[in-house]
Amino acid sequence: MFSASGNSVDEPLTDAFLTRAREVALQVRAALSAALASCAVDPSKPQSLGRALRLDKSLAWKIARVVTDSDPLAAVCRLPGRTGSKLMLLALGKGGASPAEVESVQSALLAFEQMIATHAGDRETLEIMLAGVMPSGREREEQYRKVAFVGNSAVFGVRARAQLAAQFVAPNPADPGRLDSAIVTALLGLVRLRPETPWAVATVRAYDGAGQENVPGFTGAIDPAGLTPDGLPLMPAFCSKPLPTVQVRTLPSGAVRFELAPVPVGQTAAMDCVTGWFMRSCVPIGRTDVDRFGEHIVRVSTPGEVVVFDYFVHRSMFFAHRPELEVYSMLPGGPVYPLHGPESGRLPIGVEPEALDVPNITCDEVEGYSAMIDATMARLGWDARDFVGLRVRIPYPPVPSMMVLRYELPLLV
Repeated sequence: MFSASGNSVDEPLTDAFLTRAREVALQVRAALSAALASCAVDPSKPQSLGRALRLDKSLAWKIARVVTDSDPLAAVCRLPGRTGSKLMLLALGKGGASPAEVESVQSALLAFEQMIATHAGDRETLEIMLAGVMPSGREREEQYRKVAFVGNSAVFGVRARAQLAAQFVAPNPADPGRLDSAIVTALLGLVRLRPETPWAVATVRAYDGAGQENVPGFTGAIDPAGLTPDGLPLMPAFCSKPLPTVQVRTLPSGAVRFELAPVPVGQTAAMDCVTGWFMRSCVPIGRTDVDRFGEHIVRVSTPGEVVVFDYFVHRSMFFAHRPELEVYSMLPGGPVYPLHGPESGRLPIGVEPEALDVPNITCDEVEGYSAMIDATMARLGWDARDFVGLRVRIPYPPVPSMMVLRYELPLLV
């Protein structure tokens, strides 16, 4: 494996919540559809619905979406509040719905409120609970992550415009049974919001398949001229000037952590810090007793507007061309990946890797990105045309978390 907890879920309770939420959503939809039909209004036309029932356009839109939305769970989140519900019930009665139909809608709304009280407590919490299971929940989850980004920036006193990780892997020319790898990492537009705030920009570590951390060390820097006396492999051509001051900490595991020294606060002191290193013949290409999977790992611990994780794999490694993406919580209060297994702490991030056009590689968030890739390929003696690439892009990534691209290693004889 390469590398630059939340609480467990009670599945029966989760299933009971989702089952009840769907039941209530369908109950509300059926009752409201019948009442609207008696009023002779078309819910697919919110403006006409509003005029016919004499409701404002916002309330009319909500009522229409409850009936017409393809996802019943999303529809139930659009139900009006108590004041809006009262106006809706009065309008349905005046518009032609029978007393029994109005009562049916009212009973369904009461069931909805009871479901909230039992499983969520309030509507805001209900929407959070449903966001991870609704087909339409991806946009809402991103909104929640954006709010978290603002809060985390204030709490930790730092934020970044973007975090970049580019990882490369190819067979070693002298020993094709083992792999060479290279890693480029960057924090771009890093801004301190409080004085005296040091911040880690890189940690060199690796894990075996049992989840044990080991530290092979790197063979060399992508740019030898950028290797600092403390051992930080900067890529000066892509860093802001002056180059950042770095302090080094060795962790109990032996991993090396590079921290930026405190700098003045605010946008005028924003910095770009880009590092790059490589390892020769670092791991076997095939499956071992300890490692069944190849994994490429990026830790996200800085509040940022976006993280971009690019993965380049040699074309000969066909088994690694389509890795699966997982994102894990790194909160220490529960099971933590990889120590507690591949199911521990997974986060519902609705993002899939996208194919890159290699060698015509660009990145909107990173100025000079193609030159970074070219420099890495040249340093390792690679030809970009021999690689395939994937990109994972997550706006407002959760922190602390770990992104993992995973593929099954071949069994070699």
